[in-house]
Amino acid sequence: KIKKIYYKKSLQFILSISFTLVSVTVMLIVTLGFSKRFTDSTEKLVMENNRIVLEQVNMNLDEYLHNMMSISNVVYYNIIKGSDIGQAQKDIRDKMKLIYDANLTYLVSMSILSDEGEIIAAQPFSRMKSSAAPKKEEWFIKAGQEIENVHFSAPHVENLFVNSDNIYHWVITLSRSVELIRDGRAERGVLLVDMNFTGIEKSCKDVDLGESGYIYIVDGNGEIIYHPDLQLIYGNIIK
Repeated sequence: KIKKIYYKKSLQFILSISFTLVSVTVMLIVTLGFSKRFTDSTEKLVMENNRIVLEQVNMNLDEYLHNMMSISNVVYYNIIKGSDIGQAQKDIRDKMKLIYDANLTYLVSMSILSDEGEIIAAQPFSRMKSSAAPKKEEWFIKAGQEIENVHFSAPHVENLFVNSDNIYHWVITLSRSVELIRDGRAERGVLLVDMNFTGIEKSCKDVDLGESGYIYIVDGNGEIIYHPDLQLIYGNIIK
């Protein structure tokens, strides 16, 4: 009798354990299946949201760059093209001031330089630093090499003009070759438009990509255009 009871209880125990193991296994499989589907769904949602965010940032940057080009076009075609720099420098400066005042939010400075790097007209600054060497600057060289193109520089501190406020402005420089008329004769020059870098910075910094997510921009050579820690990277404090 004791042996029968023992075998009977052993069989019940084995069946109970087996049933429990099967139940737990099925529950785990179902849970993992639902978890996988939830994870995949969340991942797709996050990716789609990031794609929309990037498209919006892209549109904002396009607008920013087109605004820069529009300003340079207005200065070139509406001011430079119709003026003789040898006789109408004051008129050129006055017209440039109107454009500068109308785009104060975006602009840091505008200037027209001769092919020798001398200032012909500029707003709002008028004096070049003694240490400045425009002809050695990359934006000046590129403008002379590819006269049909508009060129954009990497972000940098504006270091060409004497600034009475002693404020260091981070800018992106647009440069282009222009044809100047001086006393009836044509010569080459460079139009320079320094746009406030905060325009790009704000477009990227305000983007919400979670606690650790962020946007950064690089050019075709892999050089960083924008990064949340750009100044620390440029200062070799972080990599």
